[in-house]
Amino acid sequence: MSIFNKLILSIAGGKEHPPMTPVRSRTSIKRSPRVHILPLHNVSFTKTGDEKTIKLSNLSVTGTGFFRNSHHDWPDTDGIIDGSFSFKGKKYPISMTIIHHSPMIIGCAVDEPNRQVMRSFVSRYFDLELSALQLYEVDPKYLKDEKTGTPRWFQGKDNCEVYIIEQDNKIILFNITFFGNHIEGGDTVPLRYGLIVDDDEAETDTIFRMKGATVIRPIDIFSPELIESALKFVSNLEVLTDEQRTTILEKLKAQRKHLETTL
Repeated sequence: MSIFNKLILSIAGGKEHPPMTPVRSRTSIKRSPRVHILPLHNVSFTKTGDEKTIKLSNLSVTGTGFFRNSHHDWPDTDGIIDGSFSFKGKKYPISMTIIHHSPMIIGCAVDEPNRQVMRSFVSRYFDLELSALQLYEVDPKYLKDEKTGTPRWFQGKDNCEVYIIEQDNKIILFNITFFGNHIEGGDTVPLRYGLIVDDDEAETDTIFRMKGATVIRPIDIFSPELIESALKFVSNLEVLTDEQRTTILEKLKAQRKHLETTL
């Protein structure tokens, strides 16, 4: 079960959105429990020959998602898009293939010849953004009770968040999302991977599966780069105890070892 179907989605009309309870000292913010994916911070893309800035919804070494409304002229599926990512004053030229269209997101894949550029860019982006990452806890009263333990949900910017069910400080289930990449697993649940997209897409695009108030596009294959990025993300999660971080890290390291023996 994902992060989002843990929320009470039927907030009475006209009332204020429920406040977030910060892990560190910070003024509470009001936000609806119906969460929509937002553009990633501090990074953008421009097509070759066009200076219009395109916003990103998710990012990994193997590809990215663009917000459709950031541009008016998209190639068809299997078409090529050439351009450059911009981050911290540096440009990273890249060529990608369009792999799917949906009402809100344009999904692109990076082939192997372009992976080195993508590795350099994504590694720098993840390192700098994770170093400044702060997650804030959703007030527990807005989460549904779980028979297997206590649910906790933490949110941050750049589509980064963590949902866990814990019992006696041990993690029973975890969902982690970083820069639009989603991994879930648990004590008896195998790891699964997907990309977070917006909930409105499910009505017209059947390759997306609904998970509560959001949609995840399943990805069958874990990449070594994804696992390394997930390890960095989890290692920076100060909202978890050492024991909880270790539990998730061991799951990810086991997946990395499996990849090393099969690739």
